[in-house]
Amino acid sequence: MLPFQILERSDGDILVVYPTATNVAVLARDLKLLRTLAFAEAFPAILADEEDREVGLVAVDAEHGRVFAAMGGQVAVWEVASVPGREREISHKIHSSLSIQESITSLDVCKDKLLIGTPSAILIYTVSSASPLPSWRRAHAVPTGDSPVLVARWAPDGSAFAAVADGSRFVKVWRTSNLLLTEPEGEDVEGGAYQALPHPKPVVNVRWRKAPSSSSQTHVLITTTSDSTLRMYASVLDCPDRLELWTSVSPSTPDAALLWLDQARAHGLLDEAERGAGDGEEGERRRMRVKDLRAMEGDLVWGVEEGGRRVELMAVVNIDRRPPTLLRTFPVLQLSLEHPFPAAPSTLHLLPSPTPSTLFLLFHRPGFPLLPYHFHPASFLDPIPSPTPPINPLRAPRHTEHRRPVHALVRTAKAKAVSSLARRDGEAIAWRTAKKVRVGGGNGELGRKRQVLQVCGQGQYGAAEHVVLFENGEAVAFFADGSLNLSRIASDGAFAIPTSFPSLPLDVSCALLLAVPSPFSDNSSLIVLVTPDATTYTYSVPASSDPTFLSAFSLASAGKSSLFLPVDPMGWIPSASDAGEVFLTISDAGELRFWAPRLAQGGTEVEWQQTGRIGTGRKDILMGRCSSVRKTALVVRAEGGRETLEIWDSKESEFSSGLEYSHTFGPDEHVNDLDWTTTVDLQSILAVGFRSHVLLLCQQRMHYFDDRPLWSSFVRVDISSLTPQPIADSIWLADGSLAVASSNQIFLYSRFVEFEPGDVEGEFADKESVFEIVARQNGPLPDYHPQLLLQCLLWEKVELVKDILYQLAQNLENASIGGRRSLDLPRIPIERFYEEEDCGLSVNEASARANHSALFENESPSSENESGFSRRTVGQLLAVTRTTRLPHLTEHEQSHLQVIAQATLDVEEQRRALDANGLRYLISMHSFRLLQGQPSSGAPPVSSGSKHASRLHLRDFSWAFHSESQQLLLDASSRAYGGKMLWPDARALGTFLWIRSHETLRAHMEEIARNQYMSGEDRDPIKCSLFYFALGKRKLVSGLWRQASWHPEQKVMLKFLSNDFNEPRWRTAALKNAFALLSKRRYDYAAAFFLLGGSLKDAVNVCIRQLDDVQLAIAIARAAEGDEGPVFRGLLRDVVIPLSFKEGYRWLGSWAFWMLNRRDMAVRILVTPLKDLVADGDAPIESVGNDNYDDPSLALLFAHLKNQTLQTVKGTAEIVGRVEFNFVLHTTRLLCRMGCHPLALHIARNWSFERPAATPRATPFPSSPVSTPAALPAPSPAPLADTAAARFAEAASPSPARRPSFTDGMPTSPRASRRKSALLSMHRRRSSILNDMDIPSEPPTRPSSPPQLDGPAGATPAEQGSTPTPSESKTEVPSSAGVPTPGLTKTGFGSLMKTAKQQTKVPDFDMSAFGF
Repeated sequence: MLPFQILERSDGDILVVYPTATNVAVLARDLKLLRTLAFAEAFPAILADEEDREVGLVAVDAEHGRVFAAMGGQVAVWEVASVPGREREISHKIHSSLSIQESITSLDVCKDKLLIGTPSAILIYTVSSASPLPSWRRAHAVPTGDSPVLVARWAPDGSAFAAVADGSRFVKVWRTSNLLLTEPEGEDVEGGAYQALPHPKPVVNVRWRKAPSSSSQTHVLITTTSDSTLRMYASVLDCPDRLELWTSVSPSTPDAALLWLDQARAHGLLDEAERGAGDGEEGERRRMRVKDLRAMEGDLVWGVEEGGRRVELMAVVNIDRRPPTLLRTFPVLQLSLEHPFPAAPSTLHLLPSPTPSTLFLLFHRPGFPLLPYHFHPASFLDPIPSPTPPINPLRAPRHTEHRRPVHALVRTAKAKAVSSLARRDGEAIAWRTAKKVRVGGGNGELGRKRQVLQVCGQGQYGAAEHVVLFENGEAVAFFADGSLNLSRIASDGAFAIPTSFPSLPLDVSCALLLAVPSPFSDNSSLIVLVTPDATTYTYSVPASSDPTFLSAFSLASAGKSSLFLPVDPMGWIPSASDAGEVFLTISDAGELRFWAPRLAQGGTEVEWQQTGRIGTGRKDILMGRCSSVRKTALVVRAEGGRETLEIWDSKESEFSSGLEYSHTFGPDEHVNDLDWTTTVDLQSILAVGFRSHVLLLCQQRMHYFDDRPLWSSFVRVDISSLTPQPIADSIWLADGSLAVASSNQIFLYSRFVEFEPGDVEGEFADKESVFEIVARQNGPLPDYHPQLLLQCLLWEKVELVKDILYQLAQNLENASIGGRRSLDLPRIPIERFYEEEDCGLSVNEASARANHSALFENESPSSENESGFSRRTVGQLLAVTRTTRLPHLTEHEQSHLQVIAQATLDVEEQRRALDANGLRYLISMHSFRLLQGQPSSGAPPVSSGSKHASRLHLRDFSWAFHSESQQLLLDASSRAYGGKMLWPDARALGTFLWIRSHETLRAHMEEIARNQYMSGEDRDPIKCSLFYFALGKRKLVSGLWRQASWHPEQKVMLKFLSNDFNEPRWRTAALKNAFALLSKRRYDYAAAFFLLGGSLKDAVNVCIRQLDDVQLAIAIARAAEGDEGPVFRGLLRDVVIPLSFKEGYRWLGSWAFWMLNRRDMAVRILVTPLKDLVADGDAPIESVGNDNYDDPSLALLFAHLKNQTLQTVKGTAEIVGRVEFNFVLHTTRLLCRMGCHPLALHIARNWSFERPAATPRATPFPSSPVSTPAALPAPSPAPLADTAAARFAEAASPSPARRPSFTDGMPTSPRASRRKSALLSMHRRRSSILNDMDIPSEPPTRPSSPPQLDGPAGATPAEQGSTPTPSESKTEVPSSAGVPTPGLTKTGFGSLMKTAKQQTKVPDFDMSAFGF
């Protein structure tokens, strides 16, 4: 009987169907798994069946693409098909199923007729098409007596079948035309007459020959007897319904096996032999040999001796000729194999191979696996031995399989061996990884190399509860029935008789069993047993020796523990002085404690020391796993039956809870297992197993333009396309391989990830190691990485960036000249990141220094930096990087490096006239423009999904908004578009958000309108009408319409625009036209008519609602009525501020508050949680989004604004000192997550927590609460809508209670005063602070604090006078080197505002008079 079947589809696809345990494996011709068909798909109840049953029979129906499998008395039927365009994938579905009372001993199918052999009968079933669902109806039943049917086979045309009973010497042949139909269903009816073919020996197999053509013999039966003799039976002319013996073929040696090869298969062998014959004399000889064999038109017979080394080939010719007396048999060749078969096969099958002139040869014998070989017909048929072996093994490692489903995988500490444990019967197989194994290679060439698993032992553990593997897979310790046992694997792979561990109590139970390399002695292992009551029993097991008891130790400090988890030793390097953690305990309250072994005094006993603890607060922990670098993954039960995966960093600090990642899975996603591995640089990788897939998670480097979690899955290993069976366990092996156990199969995945085209970029588009992926996604960046360079530019390290780019260019040039492929670029010393650079100068300071320096310059400006960073350097760098791939950079990152280099050059040429914020904007603007691939740029276009693809970031708008050189920025922005900036360009750069001057804004809008009109060839006035109407230039639009003679609406528009729109009737007419245009979806033109009709508010609403363009609404509102206009201020209150809170746009919110003259809120929104701001404003915001602090540039803007004006000082004072301190630490962590570790260290080293000096250091703080400043007045302009947000935006922000002092809870400084920072923009003391605080006449919106003790007696808010007109004046504040105690929250602000109102001229204003 065939242990496997070949499914040859009509489309030429060939599948190998192979039974394995309770599954059916569908393999490709090279035996690579395509799909596992689970018998439980058709019979789900089999999952709970405890009987020892397996799929023993398979059959195929090539005509319909069906696969049949039998287990016991049940038959499952699938339909399989190839997936077009996917070579390694098939589709399948359940077709039908069938159950009978007896066990099935034989199975065959032909033309929708199923032939089943049982212990007592032969059954024939046909498919019923009467019902929508396919079902099987029994058509015939042929009793066979008490002899079970060994094998029953259909003839190729289905008109006859042959069967033989187990141990019988007679083969019986029935004709279906002589069979009676079964009547009624279920009754056995004696079949028609049959023919019995006697044999001298018991028959072990029967098969029908496949006719090569329609004129060939139809029914040719081949039988095999126990002495390996083949007999051929066929009909004769005078008796076509009976079979006669034509010939027999016996082996040359008694122990050889003979296998029949039909003529169709023989012709395929000869075709490949002719293709691979070669050239010259040898090729001609081989072709002649093939020609002679082809002329015989016969079948071939293999003969393989028992040892598998000698092979003979015989030919049986003239089978299809008449009369049969012409039939003859003769030998073809005999040869010895260089790579012998493991034994004489029971089945050999030839399949086509993708390698030219070769075939696949499948070998099988009971007790051996299905093995593939590369077969070279030309060398095989050549009588002269060839240097190329004719038969080469395709897969070398020994193979075996579980008969039961695997439920767990355990590995050694170094993960070079793994043991798979099967269910119920305790079957176990120990495997050892093999790195380099030949897996292919045609024509004798060495094929690819990959990691595989080789069996090193097989045995039974019995009812083992815990099993560990050590000594490179040669020793096993297992706990079963209260006893801890040791068993070693013998040379023949069998488990030795177990020996018990000494000194273990009889009634002990095991919660955790571990085996780790001993840190105290070489060539020995520690076996640790942990009981549920937190008692450890530690043993030392030297190599090839018996175990030695070391100690019993109670983990008293562990308390009551609910879970005991191992620490995955991947990456663990223990030593006697500092042994790593071995396991951890989890208490009922969710507290994690880590334990490591230590030698007690005397050096003979082992104690366990707690090395760390962390409180998670989780009480319903389902499972967990800890890595060797103390990253702990926990699965916690969440609401609704869901599960949450959390990753905790055990290095807990007061600024971090330790929780790094939390994700709640869907209700149908349940975590099955967790496992860690560690890279050589101690980066952790977590494998999370689910029912049918495994997610690989690693730490992620944060990107400046992307919002990413700290952990993310980077690879998904999905076995659902291979098997429907669930994953039982997954485990990491050495070298980054991942073993996944499902049912009785183990899937081994190498560390290399093969990507589909387009999944990744550049050099990573083929395949990449998981270790390389992790290193690329996390860790410090090289100095030349564009993200580090960009951050250096933003943090005013321009000179450092120039030096890095210059060194990179020089190194690339030297490498190109010297022919080197690797870079020798030294790291920049960390001290360079501390150096002070004059990048934060104001425009006046920059000009003054430039003029002063010019007095002493001996060289012309054109020669500056020629020996260092210059245009030549950038050009050289761009030229080399277009053809040379830099290490550690993707294609997109290298293109961004080119962008950074070009932008740095452009900024360098203009930096003397710019302040720091202007530099930041220009850097971002140039990067944005260059990433768009403009022809004028020196870098190639890049369009790889960056968030800069549509517009600049909101933070870039803020840099320009707070810059003192806006005219230069506007000129540079216009030049970037060739002086033809259109509205989409202005929106991308946010110009109408950051231009402060109203006259400049109107002039810029007029330029945009002119460019809109001139764009294209049609000169359409409609494209610019909205902008000109916003500027009030109706007559100019009318003049443009006079020139648009081609436009169909010219006459109508000229007539309409000739009216006087100061009259109400024509304004009403314009509004009616606007609404008509809205109905026609001409929204931009409708907004223009609203402006023509004098309804700016409706025009703004159209921009927001219909055009979804808030920037356009802001632009026309600012141009039409200015920044103090009611529509614009209502737009800020009702739209912009709620949007910033809802989406977490802190940059946008800060800009909006600044425009509303709420500059204290503009500072606070950068640092303070949004919900706290809403709470301070009586919660007027309807929706608050996520607090997004993951932008280190927030610290830049905060440092710039916090001492700009009195309002910003007030806002800074309302930020608790601990909040600012944590904010700075968070910024440093962000930079580390971005890979910018030097910058993070620079900020942590130099940040100053000084507040603006409002009082001399010697002035004492008041010891009692002081009055809070009164509320700022609400603006009078009418809002767009009367909303709570509007009230909030105009309300005062001081809280009634005293805010904590800046020093409250602050860590003690190691020095009395901090050094001045190298960051000039953050730490340069201002000689003056802008006085932008108005003195309100109305009562404050919040309750006042208790009366101020140090202020003027009897001062009340009512006495402060009426509300003045908003104004700004410079309030000179003396700079003080002293650091005031940061109690400047609200102390003295009431007195400050009162005095500010009474004294307009304050050149000598002294803040010390107000109690600071």
